[in-house]
Amino acid sequence: MPRKNTPRKNALVRLVSAVLMLIVLFSFCAFGAAAKKPALSRTSVTMETGGRKTISLKNVSGKLTGKVKWSVSGKQLITVTPGGKNHQKVTIRAGSAPGTCTLVAKAVITRSGKKTFRCKVKVKKAGAFQEQEISGKSVDCTQEIAKSKTSGKKTDSAFTLAMAKASVSLLQEVLKDTKENENVLISPDSVLTALSLAESGASGATLSEMEKALGGISAKKYRQYLLTLHKRLTKEKAMTYKVANSVWYRKNKIRIKSSYLKDAVNYFDAQIYSAPFNSGTVSDMNAWAYNHTNGKIRKIISQLESTDRLVLLNAIYFKGSWADPYVSTVTRDFTRESGGKQSVPMLEGTEKTYVTVNGAEGFVKPYSGGQTAFLGLLPPEGMSAKEFAASLTGKDLADAYRNRITKNILVRTRMPEFRYEYTVSLQKAVQNMGIRKAFSGSAAFRKMTSDQVNIDEILHKTFIDLNKDGTEAAAVTAILMKATAVFPPEQPQIKEVYLDRPFVYAIIDVTSGIPLFLGVVNSVPS
Repeated sequence: MPRKNTPRKNALVRLVSAVLMLIVLFSFCAFGAAAKKPALSRTSVTMETGGRKTISLKNVSGKLTGKVKWSVSGKQLITVTPGGKNHQKVTIRAGSAPGTCTLVAKAVITRSGKKTFRCKVKVKKAGAFQEQEISGKSVDCTQEIAKSKTSGKKTDSAFTLAMAKASVSLLQEVLKDTKENENVLISPDSVLTALSLAESGASGATLSEMEKALGGISAKKYRQYLLTLHKRLTKEKAMTYKVANSVWYRKNKIRIKSSYLKDAVNYFDAQIYSAPFNSGTVSDMNAWAYNHTNGKIRKIISQLESTDRLVLLNAIYFKGSWADPYVSTVTRDFTRESGGKQSVPMLEGTEKTYVTVNGAEGFVKPYSGGQTAFLGLLPPEGMSAKEFAASLTGKDLADAYRNRITKNILVRTRMPEFRYEYTVSLQKAVQNMGIRKAFSGSAAFRKMTSDQVNIDEILHKTFIDLNKDGTEAAAVTAILMKATAVFPPEQPQIKEVYLDRPFVYAIIDVTSGIPLFLGVVNSVPS
């Protein structure tokens, strides 16, 4: 006869069964939760001011069943824009100030309930501003910017001629106002790039004038060719060639069109800044110029006026070693523009490229890498550099390089070592080149802004150091645009002064012959 279970034993069996069921259920739930446990793709992010990065919240299977809400502690440092299905992704945009904050994601997930995730975001100064913070707010328009499709375009003869024509015209206008024995140096590449950046926002008669003055090529093609030229030069490892652009506009005082900013970034790789245009902004602009010229140019802007609305900046830095270095220097006489003689260190050597143009004789000395070269031109006897430059055309300069003699030729050369800085206002020079409406109250920069603005001033500063090892050069161009301005009256041209034996020189792009830097040495700085 079977034994009957007592109530006590029955209770014990039920308790054990319940415990076993709970263990099994807990294990299953724990496994399921672990398998579905969500996590951020990054728990910490380091980015530069003005930068952008993306993080996402996913579980092991890559899916979420609920909507994700994102928030930020430290909105002055970063902003976030959710994206993707159920906002599983977020784009982080850094502002202009460095610092650290926490990104908080509140995920509402069916299987795992409510859970909070944190990503630590550190914002550091961008490479351009290692020494000084930018007081304005950086504007990120990368979401609207497609990758450029112009990099395959080649620099053609029409663009070469246009650049040469505008470069020579600019030098001629600058030389009209030079003082006796004053050395001149401009960077046509810097000035014309800055003007092209402004041209991208011009329309109507203003655009037509600018296109004509810059060599007769459409604004779109011009910036396409500039992009190609700069990509090729900056890729050369045997030399250093850096090009930087930035657009600064006055915060809450002007509305800049997104299409213009898109072109500025796409074609010019420009940094965009909204700033208060106070003394701090002046310091920021000068810090930008200083950093992008490797410390060679410390100051380009002295002050900003209450009517200033927009500043366009370009900076170029070049450093190249001679492909065939000079061994030493010798002391020789150099006849200054005023006729006096001075004993200076001279570099003597031989070259294999001979150039002639309008009675002048010259030589080409390559820099390492073969992308750039120094072109020296000695005017005919009895002709000053100013007179010689006045006789040149862009076609003359382009043809001279294209028709250079490289066979069965040996050129004995001599030139001084020299180092100097040069600062000039290009307002009058650019107006004399034919760009007038851009400076007047009727200027049309409708592609840039719906506000009425015009160019008020163009400032240009350069530096060069040529010695037995090579050449270092830098340039900054600033285009200042005001809300309103009165067309300046025509000013009388200064008469030319006929002096003695200075020379004209250029640092050229070997592939095209385009002058990147163009100058005149009238006396050798001591």
